[in-house]
Amino acid sequence: TGSIAFLSFVFGDYASQIIPLGTYSTAIYAALCVLVLTGLNIAGVRQGTGTQNLLTAIQVLGIILVIAAGFIAVSPEAPNEAAIPVASSSSFGLMMVFVLLTYGGWNEAAYVSGELRDVRRNMVRALMVSILVITALYVLI
Repeated sequence: TGSIAFLSFVFGDYASQIIPLGTYSTAIYAALCVLVLTGLNIAGVRQGTGTQNLLTAIQVLGIILVIAAGFIAVSPEAPNEAAIPVASSSSFGLMMVFVLLTYGGWNEAAYVSGELRDVRRNMVRALMVSILVITALYVLI
């Protein structure tokens, strides 16, 4: 999908800053990212699920660390007035891409509903808990 390509290129940009591989560094990292994750999913449900759970835990831990750093680094003195930034309409559009990526995919849990036990109860629970957790984490940021 487009979001997989977009996110793999974002990963490639960051990885290229750490270990540059030349002119096509970003594309190389993006392709490797997609190929490795595809390989893990092809290897089996257990490997794909384990990888997904690990990456999700790392992501949530990173968000929690950002939230904790915000609470710890709060200065007791009054903040200075910040200049009001001038934002263009393209800045708003770029921001909306990340908002859509943040909340996009929550409904994809319904795709695996055929594999759930007690679908009526567990699907509603999974969707509601995930929406509430994601919203709470991002509001705290």
